[in-house]
Amino acid sequence: MNPSTLRSRRQSDEGFRTALEKAEAEAEAGFHGNILRTASGTPAAYERDEEGKLVLTDKGKPILLTKRVLPVWTASAWMLERRWPNRYAKREPVVEVNVTTDGDVSVGPIEGPPDGDWVTSLESALALAKSVSERPTKAAENGEPE
Repeated sequence: MNPSTLRSRRQSDEGFRTALEKAEAEAEAGFHGNILRTASGTPAAYERDEEGKLVLTDKGKPILLTKRVLPVWTASAWMLERRWPNRYAKREPVVEVNVTTDGDVSVGPIEGPPDGDWVTSLESALALAKSVSERPTKAAENGEPE
């Protein structure tokens, strides 16, 4: 369906809008359920009789209906990142570099994960601060005392 036709029909047809919203909600719930099941895993399921006892094959083994699915930590991480982004979403490190008029360089506060990217960012910031602190001031360029 053409997007403009969909928008028009959604605005003009209450029943269509309701059905579309219901379908979208069901799809969202299905995706959410898939993520939660993947995050927590599922146990194996076996065929049972009316009394709840396992149904066995001729060889005495239970009949497997669905295999066990092991939990996947990345699905849990994905949910945490999106549900509580302030606590779990990846953040770029923030480094504050202070250069005094005397050329002293200090770093702080530093926020962010202590990983390779963080170290690289810190090293880059320190190199930049050092190059800035070594530049002559306007007064020095003009031969004036600082």
